[in-house]
Order: sequence, then structure tokens, then C-alpha cells
Amino acid sequence: KFFKINRREAFRFKIPSAYEIPVTVVVDNQSYEGRLFDLSLDGAGIWFRTQPNFKSGQNIQQVFFKLDNKEIYSLGEIKVCFPLENQKVMGVKIGVKLLKMEHQCQTHIMNYMNRHLSQYAKKIA
Repeated sequence: KFFKINRREAFRFKIPSAYEIPVTVVVDNQSYEGRLFDLSLDGAGIWFRTQPNFKSGQNIQQVFFKLDNKEIYSLGEIKVCFPLENQKVMGVKIGVKLLKMEHQCQTHIMNYMNRHLSQYAKKIA
């Protein structure tokens, strides 16, 4: 048996590859389109097909995505950036700390994860 230890402060929910959740990230007044890779109450993993020149520590002026038609807006900070192959396509994944998010946005994220955890688990089983 294998055990995975979650060292994060908040549980990280991996978005199944069959679910495309577009994300818009604005860095240095330039907009980039990516895909939500994973999500927690205080962070997100975002995958980009193109290879933007992001660096750890960069501030994000805006992170925007929708969960079940609810809009999520936040400021952010890039914590990590590395190349990652996703569905046989090479791209870049960034880990983002979500900052100054409205309380309702965290509630929407928590509700989304709770609602879909059991649904995804049933598909895997």
C-alpha cells in the first residue's frame, strides 16, 4: 500500500483531465489563457499549453475562472513554475497562491470540491 501525505495547509483537489476549466491570468498587464489543473482553498495549479516566461515570486494582477457558473476572481503570487506534459502535450504548470479573494469565492471553491469529490470517486471506482 502507498500513502500520500498532504503537506499543504489546504487539501489540493486535482481536476480530472476530462473537465476543462479555462483560467485567465494577468501578469504584467498581459493576459494568458490556461487550464485549471488542481485547486485548493488558497491556491491553484494552472497548466498552460504555451510557455509563458513566468518566474517564482511574480505577482499576478488577476486570476479568473468559473466553477459551476460562479465567477472566481483573485490576486495571486506565482510560487512555482515548471515544465509539465499534460495529455501528451508539453506545457508549463504554475502553482499560484490565491490572495485577497472574497470570502464568497472560497465558499464557492469549497462547495465545488465537496460536490465533485464523491462524483469523481465513483467514476474511478
